[in-house]
Amino acid sequence: MGVRRWRRWVSLIFQTAMPASMPSVPLVEINAVVPWDEFRQTLEGVWRKPAAERKSQAGRKPMDAVLMFKALVLSALYNLSDEQIEYQVRDRLSFMRFL
Repeated sequence: MGVRRWRRWVSLIFQTAMPASMPSVPLVEINAVVPWDEFRQTLEGVWRKPAAERKSQAGRKPMDAVLMFKALVLSALYNLSDEQIEYQVRDRLSFMRFL
């Protein structure tokens, strides 16, 4: 499943879950309400190749699937590009705490 498809999916979930009149999204509340670890198995099944299918175990360890999903959620909520989300995660304390 591609990144664009995930972004549309995340966007759709939060558009239906959050009222349109809400001026900002409190990330602390989202973290408290959403059971992120319940998504782990599904995300890893879609995002990563099984160990048997990988050609080699060499290279850097992959990023955590839930962390990447949370970054996509931030990207969808704040309408940020991949480069901007990377910068904002390093710059904003609220984003750091969310991840």
